[in-house]
Amino acid sequence: MDDEILHTTEDDEAIETALTGLRHELDVELPQNEEVDEILDSQPQEVEIPENKLKAAVPGIFGAGVDYDPENPPSYKRLAKILILAGCLVLLVAGAILYNAVFAPQVTVPDLVGKTSTEAIKVLNDSGLQLGTLTEKEAAGVADGLILDQSPRVDTKLRKGSKVSLTVSKAGDTTIVPALTGRTTADAQRALTDKRLSMNVVETFNDSAPKGTIVGQLPIGDTVVPATSEVTVLVSQGSYKTSLITPRVIGMGEDEAVKILKNKGLTPFVLYATTSFGQVGQVVMQTPASQSSVSPKSVIQVLVSKDMGGTKTAVPDVVGLTQAEATKQLVNAGFSVDSHKVVDPAMPKGGVSAQTPSSKDTLLKPGETVSLLVSQGPTSLVTVPNLLNSTVKQAKDELEALGFEVVVVTNSTTQNGNFTVAQQFPAGQSSYNLGLPVLLYAPAQGQ
Repeated sequence: MDDEILHTTEDDEAIETALTGLRHELDVELPQNEEVDEILDSQPQEVEIPENKLKAAVPGIFGAGVDYDPENPPSYKRLAKILILAGCLVLLVAGAILYNAVFAPQVTVPDLVGKTSTEAIKVLNDSGLQLGTLTEKEAAGVADGLILDQSPRVDTKLRKGSKVSLTVSKAGDTTIVPALTGRTTADAQRALTDKRLSMNVVETFNDSAPKGTIVGQLPIGDTVVPATSEVTVLVSQGSYKTSLITPRVIGMGEDEAVKILKNKGLTPFVLYATTSFGQVGQVVMQTPASQSSVSPKSVIQVLVSKDMGGTKTAVPDVVGLTQAEATKQLVNAGFSVDSHKVVDPAMPKGGVSAQTPSSKDTLLKPGETVSLLVSQGPTSLVTVPNLLNSTVKQAKDELEALGFEVVVVTNSTTQNGNFTVAQQFPAGQSSYNLGLPVLLYAPAQGQ
């Protein structure tokens, strides 16, 4: 049987029906049945096919379960036509894929980072694209629901209807402090609110920054802090070179006097003594006196008359002595001593320019405080020490001794003196005007 010759039979009607159906469904030009016949007629009409190979081929061509029957062999011409038709279909599919890849409409992937997920999805739809995978990621310093990343990247060309995957932020327990120097307080408040932070304003004076401008902050920008932490900002009230005139507060109550002095950009320091003049509960003395010309943030000593009861003693007069000599006399007399630096060209540096209470007509109980104004000499500039890694208590003591106001910034509920200073403003070795606030940032341990 291996040498047996297979004679083909025709099934033109079935082939023509198939071709006509494909032409209609695909709306393409396929060869006419007559054209296929011409191709086949040019080929030999008899083909020798070994029976064992034909038996193996028939099920693959005509379907499973179809066996070779030597008495009724399959049509060679029909087989040839099917193969030609299959070739046409392969070319059609390949052409469609090529057209879709090269000529189909394309769109540019828009920039979605920073938008809310709702906004991003709308932009995708408006661009003819679809949302792919949406993944949440915890991100410090980023509000909930903002797009952090996208794939593919912006400006990538995609077929219309393609998918873009997005990574969206999920608010965590920490946030990142924004940089605020140079901003207004209103602008800074908005920036902090966006980061889930609050703001504490401390007034200062600066020769180069307009009034209302932030000149310093702690924690500094890019510091990671617990959400809802407070950021302290130094806000300029104008030039330090502007002289201030001290208002008269004698005869006022303590609270009213303190408020007026603070509103003028001065630093009130209240003391108490039993006096033979003035009314109890009122301010009976201020140093420097009213209408004096002083620098911003200068300390104004305010003495409030108070019936202290018990045994009292007169206060020694220590004006003109060195700070060390004055302190020694007052301590020997049984008093505590507090000192503040002032600019005084008329008094050598380190000399006592004034004291409160004065030695005249005032009595103090042992252990009460006498405040000294100690001359810094003719210049207000002082070098700020480097206090990083110092304890808060050590840093405060050193700064106050130099005549600075100290503001401790911490994310702890208590300002623990044993916390370590991690940041300071201004930086160590800076020249800074006397009396201005120095900020110290001491985060809670483990943060």
